[in-house]
Amino acid sequence: MKKKAMILLGSTFLLFSAFSCGGNSKAGSTNNVESVGVVNVPQFDADSAYLYVKSQVDFGPRVPNSKEHVACGNYLAKQLETFGARVTNQYADLIAYDGTLLKARNIIGSYKPENKKRIALFAHWDTRPWLIMIRIRKIIILLFWVQMMEQVE
Repeated sequence: MKKKAMILLGSTFLLFSAFSCGGNSKAGSTNNVESVGVVNVPQFDADSAYLYVKSQVDFGPRVPNSKEHVACGNYLAKQLETFGARVTNQYADLIAYDGTLLKARNIIGSYKPENKKRIALFAHWDTRPWLIMIRIRKIIILLFWVQMMEQVE
């Protein structure tokens, strides 16, 4: 039964694949070519890029629910606005694996939203709280074992 289902699924996929690849090759048809305009691209400046990264890192760990998280998020949103983006903030309350409520924030900068063809770029700007907690737990466990070993000696 499982084999029949896989064959049916595979056949359906191949059928849709065969017809989805276009093939608008009618005899005598003319190809419409879009005119391409000149795009002025700013010159990349490595020093400026480094300073932007340094500014973000200087906030320290940007763990959700911390003042550094809020301050860095505000800084990034302001920078996007300064560069001409329309900024949208998405705020969410997320539950961590241990039940902690995390105040999350997505910062979206949109340039020329009226254009049909645009590029999407995503990046994490905050710091994960779990690595810090794991390190603290490891240190506590290590200190516990050291204390236990001292008592044995």
